[in-house]
Amino acid sequence: MVVFGVNWTYPQFFCYGGGGVIDWSDGMIGGCLACVSAGEVSLDFSEPGAAEWYFENYVLRGNPLFSDEEARRAGKMPNGMTAPDGFWNMSVKERADFTKLASWMNFTNPSITQEELLGAGGKSAAGGKNGPPPSYYSSFKQLLKYSKFIENSAAQWHVDKNTLTAVLIYEMMDPEAKFSELTGGFEAPALYAKRGATGSYGIAQLEVYKARMVLQKYKGKVFSEGLRGNVQIVALPIKPKYATDIAAMYLKYLKDSIKVKATRDEGGYYTRDISWAEAAVTYCGCAGVTMSASTGTFGWSRFST
Repeated sequence: MVVFGVNWTYPQFFCYGGGGVIDWSDGMIGGCLACVSAGEVSLDFSEPGAAEWYFENYVLRGNPLFSDEEARRAGKMPNGMTAPDGFWNMSVKERADFTKLASWMNFTNPSITQEELLGAGGKSAAGGKNGPPPSYYSSFKQLLKYSKFIENSAAQWHVDKNTLTAVLIYEMMDPEAKFSELTGGFEAPALYAKRGATGSYGIAQLEVYKARMVLQKYKGKVFSEGLRGNVQIVALPIKPKYATDIAAMYLKYLKDSIKVKATRDEGGYYTRDISWAEAAVTYCGCAGVTMSASTGTFGWSRFST
């Protein structure tokens, strides 16, 4: 178990907001993590599971704001956000999954823009050589063909599905991830020859040593050291069927292994579990968390005691 002495710093990808109240008037959720409504007692989000509880009981309680019929007529999603292009062409389950994911993303990162989340002007930005980066919505649609893999992996490893989906969306923005996703992962030897043991592979974008560690820890798979074993490992995360499992296992490992040492308002310290949003930040390296390839120990660069 690792204990960090930190004041956690969130990047834009996943960051908690503070103050204010949930504002649905502009179709976005807004950022209330410090209070239920104006003037009420602040909630303590340092407690394990507090943020997740708040999302389920307060954010989703206002969801849906509209019936499907009302939302479709108004050009909205049921949570009040602008409906991106093609939203109403998805299946009922796909719409529900994206609505919950969009609500969760806006909850964990109130500063996210409509363009980043839904596409410019509510349209899905696919991204291109000279175009805007892909929106979460366009990347979500790319992952739909793997939705069963994602669901199964989240359930098997007891990982929050929104977190796993958001991590895969973020990692799929990497050009190499898209290449591996398109080729189906038949090119493991060639990819390894090009990127080596320190490269990140597949839609999960995990390095060889991280994949090796979780595959051995949670599945008992042992690979030989050196070229042969490394190529065998690379062949797994570059196949989406296995990538979602490996990503879920690594998220589980981060969530189970890292404790945050935080300061009490009245003085002194206490330790707490990291939230799923924090695990996602750590997975992506956004918070400066690194893991040694040789020792498996964690380090950090942007934390302060």
